Amino acid sequence: PRVNKPPVAVVSPKFQEISLPTSSTVIDGSQSTDDDKVVAWHWEEVKGPLREEKVSADTPILTLTSLVPGNYTFSLTVTDSDGATNWTQATLSVNKAKDYRPVANAGANQVIQLPRNSITLNGNQSTDDHDDLSYEWSLSPESKDTVVEMQGVRTPMLQLSAMREGDYTFQLTVTDSAGQQDTSKVTVIVQPENNKPPVADAGPEKELTLPVDRTTLDGTKSSDDQKISSFHWRQSSGPDGVKIENADSAVATVTGLEVGSYEFMLTVADERNLESSDTVTVLVREEMDQPPVAQVLSSPPVSLPIRTAVLDGSRSTDDKVGLNFLWTRDDSSPAAGEVLNNSDRQPVLFLGNLVEGKYIFTLTVTDSKGQSSSEKGSVEVRPDVWQRDLVELLLEVSVSQVTQRQRDMLLRQVGVLLEVLDSDIVVREISSFSEHSTRLVFLVSGGPGKPPLSGRSVALRLRNKLRKQKNDFLIFRAQRVDTV
Repeated sequence: PRVNKPPVAVVSPKFQEISLPTSSTVIDGSQSTDDDKVVAWHWEEVKGPLREEKVSADTPILTLTSLVPGNYTFSLTVTDSDGATNWTQATLSVNKAKDYRPVANAGANQVIQLPRNSITLNGNQSTDDHDDLSYEWSLSPESKDTVVEMQGVRTPMLQLSAMREGDYTFQLTVTDSAGQQDTSKVTVIVQPENNKPPVADAGPEKELTLPVDRTTLDGTKSSDDQKISSFHWRQSSGPDGVKIENADSAVATVTGLEVGSYEFMLTVADERNLESSDTVTVLVREEMDQPPVAQVLSSPPVSLPIRTAVLDGSRSTDDKVGLNFLWTRDDSSPAAGEVLNNSDRQPVLFLGNLVEGKYIFTLTVTDSKGQSSSEKGSVEVRPDVWQRDLVELLLEVSVSQVTQRQRDMLLRQVGVLLEVLDSDIVVREISSFSEHSTRLVFLVSGGPGKPPLSGRSVALRLRNKLRKQKNDFLIFRAQRVDTV
């Protein structure tokens, strides 16, 4: 029979050393051996620093966390399938974290010039390998007799004010949580004031044309090595009667200008009352009135029975306001046709009751100075496309007496006589023929996509129908039926 050999406990590594902030590691017991099989592992902390709970585990690999500085000894016991055991130990050394001294950094040396007498020193470039630092600023011994106001001496940012001409040396001391310190020095050199007089700039020359009688005076380009403390504008030459608004500002407004040449002086002063002056010329010219420009937008051609058209002169221009418009009919134009709503004195000319022909109108625009300009516009009135197929029916009734209802009834009656739908009767015109008669002009549709019925045949048929009906079929007595 087989003679069992005890297992052999093996740990790896046998010894190891770590340093905080690394606070975890592993010890491997899975390499333990047996002639048959290792069935159990048991770890025990034999020795270690004082803690709330000792380590114990039943796994091939021991995982250690939250370690504190000190020396540890761990025991591994392995058991084989026959119950035989063997043990071994591993040691671990955990060192404290290395704590280096902080490094103070008071920043680069600074130079300021009076009248500036304050500055902020920045020590936040100081560093430490661990905790937050504490800061303390102080005057170095070599600057003990200087005068300065210090704020934030225990913060990274030191605010200095009320400084005078001279050299100041400040010392920054930083301390870490272990009490380790480092110092750094920084020098602030305060130079005497070098004040130069300001330079006034009243801006470029200006030219105006009436009726513009105001302008702005701009001195914002004036300069000083420190700061301009005051501005003042005044008139140095030119006609009287002008008014300067905001005369004590960098930008002033001049009103009430007349034709002539003006000169305005700007005086600027700095905080040390050094002054400088500059002038600007404003030239005001007489008003220039350009003649107007007439412009007519002609109407596209219209075809009868449309008898209205429009000529548009509203795009006529002038450099002022208040144009007068006048439309006149050319001698070659048809005499028929009317100007509607007195529009011959308006920018847009409305025409009505036009007849076949070409109408030409001349638009004359006149400005307030009597200057004028003219341009012609035209509209062509073309005959009805179906002129030959139009039928004229004269009715014994005044056109003002015919209502829309009577018109529709009349068309239905005509449709009955012609044996067509009243919707096939296309009315071209209803107008007054005389004081007591009305002219109805129409055609009869031949159907979709087809020309209308012949005007002669329609007129003949309607005439014959009326004769057979003894002319009393229609709501109004027919006086005549014919082609147009």
